[in-house]
This record gives sequence, C-alpha cells and structure tokens, in this order.
Amino acid sequence: MVLFIFAIPSVAGAETPGESTYFYIVIDQETGAVLLEQNSHNRIFPASTTKILTAYTALANSGVTSVVTASETASGPMESGAVRLGLVKGEEMELYDMLMALMLKSANDVAVAVAEYIGGSVEDFSTIMNEKAAESGALDTNFVNPHGLHDENHYTTTYDLAMIARKALDNYNFASIVSRIEYTLPVTNMRDKTYTIRNSNPILGENEGMEFLVTGVKTGYTSKAKFTLVSSAHDYTGREVVCVVANIPSRSISADFSLELIKRAFDEFAVQSITTAGGIIDSPLPAGLGYQVASAINIEYLLPRDENLWNLSIETTIFTPDGYKPEKAEIVGELLYMHNDIRIGSTYLVSTENTTYDIPKSIIPVTAAEGLDMAAFPIRFIIPLSLAIAAALLFFFMIRYNKKEVEE
Repeated sequence: MVLFIFAIPSVAGAETPGESTYFYIVIDQETGAVLLEQNSHNRIFPASTTKILTAYTALANSGVTSVVTASETASGPMESGAVRLGLVKGEEMELYDMLMALMLKSANDVAVAVAEYIGGSVEDFSTIMNEKAAESGALDTNFVNPHGLHDENHYTTTYDLAMIARKALDNYNFASIVSRIEYTLPVTNMRDKTYTIRNSNPILGENEGMEFLVTGVKTGYTSKAKFTLVSSAHDYTGREVVCVVANIPSRSISADFSLELIKRAFDEFAVQSITTAGGIIDSPLPAGLGYQVASAINIEYLLPRDENLWNLSIETTIFTPDGYKPEKAEIVGELLYMHNDIRIGSTYLVSTENTTYDIPKSIIPVTAAEGLDMAAFPIRFIIPLSLAIAAALLFFFMIRYNKKEVEE
C-alpha cells in the first residue's frame, strides 16, 4: 500500500478586510463549515444573544404548553436599563408565550422565570445551558445567567454562538419563534389585556437589494459587549447560513455589516464538483503507475466559486504493489479529500483498462513467414471450419433429394 499526500493551497483567505476590532463569522447551516470569519475564537460578552441558548435549553427540557409561574426573584428589581416584560409575582404564562417575550422583546425578567422553571434556580439552569452549549460544539462558552446582563465570567465566542444558533435552529419551535415579526401575548391571571410585542431584530425578513430572506435570530447589547447580532438567512435555492457579528459600535452598523457578510456568503460560495463518477484522475498519482484510473463516485462540497481559494488537501492510497496489472474496473486505490483539515469525502480509484493479458498474435511468426503476409485468420480454425461447411452442404442436398422423391 502506498500513500501520497497532495495539497491545493488557497491563494488568499476568505476573510473580509475591515475593522480589526470586529468579531464575526458566517457558517453553512447544513454542514457547519466556516465560510467567513475574523477573530471568531476571541472571547466576547454575548449580551442578550445569550437568550438563544436559554430558549433552546427550555425547549429541550419542557413542552411549549407548560405553565411557567413568575417568582419573587423574576418579578423583582434588575439593573438599570434592563428590558422587562413587567411580570408580577405569581403571574402564569405558557412556556411558548414566555419564549416569545424572551426572544422578540428580549425580556430579562422572563429569562429568570424560565430559568427557575426549568432548572429550579438561575445557577442550576446555567449549568444545564453550558452542557447544551458543549453538545452543540461550543467549547469556549461559560454562561452564568439566562439573560446576558454583564458578568465578567459570562462569555463565549462568535464561533460558539454560531454553533449554538445552528443547533437551536434545528428545533422547529425555536425557528418558528425567532422568525416572528410580532406576536400578541394573551391575557394572564394577572393581566386582563392582550399585549403585542415586536421583534427587535432590525434585518428580519426581506431587505432591499438582497436576494435572500433573514429568518432570525437575536440582537444583543450592553455597554461592555457593544452591539451583537446573530442572524440566519436562506437564499432562493434554500441554502442557509448563520451569521454572528460582535463588538460592533452601533446597532445600524451591526445590521448593515451582517447583511454584507450574508450577501458575500451566498455570492462567493457554491456547491462545487470535486470529482465525477467515471472522471479520469490525473493527479495526485504515483509516478509510473502504468495504467489510467477514474473516480468511482461524485463528490460535491460547498467551496468558494474561485477555485484559487480552495484549500483542499488530497491523500492518495494505492492498494496494489508496484508493477501490478489490474483488470478493467478493478479497485486499485482511494482518494481522500480534506478541506481546512475537515474530511469532506472519499472515492475509490478504479482501473479504466484491462492490463492482465497480451493481444493474441498470428501462429505464423513474422520472421518465419518470408514472402507471406501475416495471417489474418489463425490456421488452426481452417480445417474444422471446412468440415463444418461440407457437412452443411451434404445435409442440404440430402433434404432436396428426399423432397423431389416425395413430389414425384
């Protein structure tokens, strides 16, 4: 067995030059592949984007029709400027309504009520949140509360937020909630009027000049975190991306910058064909292989439209020893494709020709057949063929003779 490793280096990274203080990432929703990023593994304060994990954790641990009761803590005072729904101690709401208030209005008192209902306390719920974060692939996240109000020990990264949002969006109820432009909260045991809330996401829905639809998910702001925005979007083909921007100086810049990144993700990346079934493989192959090989299957992957930016590495394994002569369509090796050190597919290599036999030659050696052309038909077949023809003629005349006797 022989192993060869071949790299197709990228000419340039797929990063946007810009403010070095901006932290951002765009990932493919289906695969989790990173499309664009800058400072995506630097720690940030997530502010209210924390509530993405709060809502997802709640939905993973309770039904949407469960009734949540506001405690004295949930209805009590909070830091100055904290957004609240205005829960009253003992007020009851279904979890679905609570999560609408949590995600659309960003109500911090609702976050506490949900946390206490699911975890028994804010502290215990935070432990469950961090477990859910780790399950989603967010390994540099530590949340100590369900709302994101500032705490030096409450942190994550834009990469981790993207992984959390990607996982949460797989939950139908979560995706439905964060896509709502507005929602009317019903009356409760403490409130005799309905209350309509609007989504705080500034780019939700259609945006002028953009050929994609923003479907969620959450805004965030504190004076320490600055502006954070987590967005999900899909284009007309159905391809979906998740975008996270953080440490942005204003709400409008976070909105415009998110739209710019999402547009780039759709414009600059597409599903590309890497190999096709039956396609001839020229490289990377060992020198002197001695026969032609082809790919057994198609391999496609989401890559930059500019092939110069592909960052592929290819491992070639040849199963056969040197000098081996395969039959046609025989499996002789394997190609393994990696993109940014992530395995994206493999295909068997099959021989396209039969090299196991030599072409038959005339029984008369050329050197011994002076004055004669090379026999076009082997002589060993002449005698049997002549006998077969003679037998056929004899059979024909016998039938004719018997027929004439009957007619007379």
